[in-house]
Amino acid sequence: EVERDVAPPSGAQVRAYYEAHRDTYRAPALRSADLLFPRDEEGGRAALAAIVPNVRRQGEVWIQTAERLGFAGPRRQPRVLTDAIAAHAREGELFVPQPVRDAIFATEIGAVHPALVPFEDGFYMVRVVGGVEPSDVPLEAVRENIRALLHAEAIDARVTALVAEALAAASIADEALERVEHTAEYPEP
Repeated sequence: EVERDVAPPSGAQVRAYYEAHRDTYRAPALRSADLLFPRDEEGGRAALAAIVPNVRRQGEVWIQTAERLGFAGPRRQPRVLTDAIAAHAREGELFVPQPVRDAIFATEIGAVHPALVPFEDGFYMVRVVGGVEPSDVPLEAVRENIRALLHAEAIDARVTALVAEALAAASIADEALERVEHTAEYPEP
């Protein structure tokens, strides 16, 4: 009955919620990067020394160097947004250590990070291949989610009010409660 009696929120209420929570509906900056894992620091430094100076051909030299040194090869296919990472880990996102994320966001799109990034038992080499800047998620994309959220909150508020009214109207006989004996037995764990 409560669900039927509580009206869904109006368009103005949905818009007001969206505007009040604008930071929630902002997509973060995202970057896509190729990562190489040199076996040792010396090999990684030598690879960077071959790649970084070749600014105009970094991508090509990156791939050649990766193949020549036997590193795990970078992806060559175009990246899609779902493969991109944010500056800080998000739920469900590919694990990328925070120092590597920091290096990715400190490097221009299309460039190679000029230093190895140490992490646990090895090193990362980073080449940033793409990215998007932060952007607002349009109201149209989240309108129905906000409408459902506001409707659920209104239903919860109405149920809470009904329970409070029922408790206020209820009479409890204290003397009857005092005569109640506890007889439940609980099994040993």
